[in-house]
Amino acid sequence: MTPSKNIDEPILTLSAFLDRVRSRRSKKRTLFRGQPRDWTLLPRIARDLLPERVEGVERQMLKEFQARSIPYLNPPPKEDEYWDWLAIAQHYGMATRLLDWTENPLAALWFAVRTPPDGKSSGVVWVFRAPEEEIATREESPSPFKLEKTVVFRPKHLTRTIIAQGGWFTAHKLVGREKGFIPLERITRLKDYRSKISISHEAFADLRLELDLCGINQASMFPGLESLCAHLNQQYGVLPHHPCRPSEEAKKQ
Repeated sequence: MTPSKNIDEPILTLSAFLDRVRSRRSKKRTLFRGQPRDWTLLPRIARDLLPERVEGVERQMLKEFQARSIPYLNPPPKEDEYWDWLAIAQHYGMATRLLDWTENPLAALWFAVRTPPDGKSSGVVWVFRAPEEEIATREESPSPFKLEKTVVFRPKHLTRTIIAQGGWFTAHKLVGREKGFIPLERITRLKDYRSKISISHEAFADLRLELDLCGINQASMFPGLESLCAHLNQQYGVLPHHPCRPSEEAKKQ
């Protein structure tokens, strides 16, 4: 999987990023996706499974999720509301044919720089000016498993995480059991609607601090007590550690 070329200089500051975003926005629905490296735009299930296994495994996983998640959902979607089930499963970490996007460029930037860089690799924020005709409606596309093409999908506000992240998705069409999914950056009809902003690896730490000043951090992106505590640990310089491994101070006691 070869990442696409980027002719822009990597950005170093939040103000430079916002300037770049302003130049890319349009009257069309503009979506953003942040990545710590310039990976191909494929949903996780396409990255983790061989093409011939995807459809059967995905349907079985969703069936299991529907059966076992009901005690945690209040209320759960109706049994045949597959778009909603996939959206919830995706946001809780299950591999699906959905790829995450956001309306909020700062949220996308945070996802690109949330962890230290991988060596000297630049991060990237994709910009997708989604045409209206590419946005799926439930009437025209009642099932994500029977798509005629890869489409853009806006979920209902089903979870606090989806709301906090301004979540949207691209739902990817399975081309065939042998070919699998086509990466979004290789879909010819969409080439004039997508671009990307490269993020310098040297700026990751500074950008996290600037984003935190704007209220964009672990606690705001993933509302909940676990994320709040993780954010406070990071804010006050407490490094992550293995829960079963005692600290050096505890060993001395």
